[in-house]
Amino acid sequence: MSEENKGEIPEFILVRDGHGVEHKVVNFDNPNICKRKGVIKLVAIKRNPKKEHNTNFRVARDPRSKVIYGIQNGVHPITKNLKFQQIKIGDFKIFDLSVPQDAEEWCVIDKAPFLLGGVNQKGIVLYKVHDEEAEAEIEIKKSTLRSRAEGIARECTHEMLIDLARPLGIVFGHNSPTVIRRLLIDKANKEPEVFINVYDGAHREIVFAVKRGLETGLITETLEHGWLFKDTLPLGMSEASVVTFLSKPANYTVLRNLEEESRERDNVLKLVTESEDKPSAEELKEVKTVEKAKEELNIEESPDPGNARMDNLENNMNKMMEMMQQLTKPTAAAPEQVVAETEVKVVTPPDPNLSPEETLEKAGDEVIVPTQEMGDTPTDLKNLKVLAKKLKVPGYHLFGNVDALKAKIEEYQAKVIT
Repeated sequence: MSEENKGEIPEFILVRDGHGVEHKVVNFDNPNICKRKGVIKLVAIKRNPKKEHNTNFRVARDPRSKVIYGIQNGVHPITKNLKFQQIKIGDFKIFDLSVPQDAEEWCVIDKAPFLLGGVNQKGIVLYKVHDEEAEAEIEIKKSTLRSRAEGIARECTHEMLIDLARPLGIVFGHNSPTVIRRLLIDKANKEPEVFINVYDGAHREIVFAVKRGLETGLITETLEHGWLFKDTLPLGMSEASVVTFLSKPANYTVLRNLEEESRERDNVLKLVTESEDKPSAEELKEVKTVEKAKEELNIEESPDPGNARMDNLENNMNKMMEMMQQLTKPTAAAPEQVVAETEVKVVTPPDPNLSPEETLEKAGDEVIVPTQEMGDTPTDLKNLKVLAKKLKVPGYHLFGNVDALKAKIEEYQAKVIT
């Protein structure tokens, strides 16, 4: 059947009963009335686990067109009235509209008075249409709004917290900002659409100012003159008309005065802002505990806590290298005095043909006494060994050459840092 011919099919047909009276009966051949695609799930609104619904239904009448919706089944032999098939419904029923019998049954039930949201809904409602896809889309949309609303309620500033709470009907009382925020989060969870409508409102700031003005007494509501600003300037007869009035550019000065003066009088906002600037008792206690622990452990803070240990090691190494450079500078003391200050037991004389490393390897655990040909003085070497001892350099006592010991200290410091 072409699309052009669909509109030409009548919505009903005339059927005579046994008395010769004509009745308008729905024409199931009209695809605009009896749909042939899709799946409809009908479920009972209230279910009893001990007893299943048992609804028998035959016809529905359109009160406007007087058309009878039912599956016509001849004429009753005794009453001569038109007969219609009985449709049975339990706790649920699924209609596959591609099946002619299911399509006709659903066309009749769609006009039943017991169907929630039906065109002829009347009296006691027993069933509703369960559209899984539509319900899933609604739930996803609601879940998205809920997540966004809860996020706003958690992260908004204290000032926004108070401004949002007023139009949403949250009572402050003597509650702290934390309690007010919890109440706002509950509101966002239970009524996310209302919350988002207030937050995304085109005149949100004006609504905030009006609510603040009402609470601070700048705006009063009277029976004769409606809403007044400072008991003199008429703003409108309702809240919506007040918002419209203040949104006009010609009334910008009134809005600005309302905004500024209401903020100055808003004691709730002042208390909340002060509490936002001051740390809580728990935060102060935690700070004091951390500072006391740092004093006991003598810990120095680093700009980057993750690299604190590396920074300290590098600083220590730089200080040690400066000390090494100072210790290895030539001294002005006489050679006789230097030798007198250092008592070194000679176990194995150094071989001038060997390098410092080879000399140490050959000496084993013995101590090598440097000679003037090696370019070192006993005082320089002794000071370096004192430094190496402080740094806990392993085997420092085996070195008899300043350059070799310096190299060992640098190597050890590099290993410690890495």
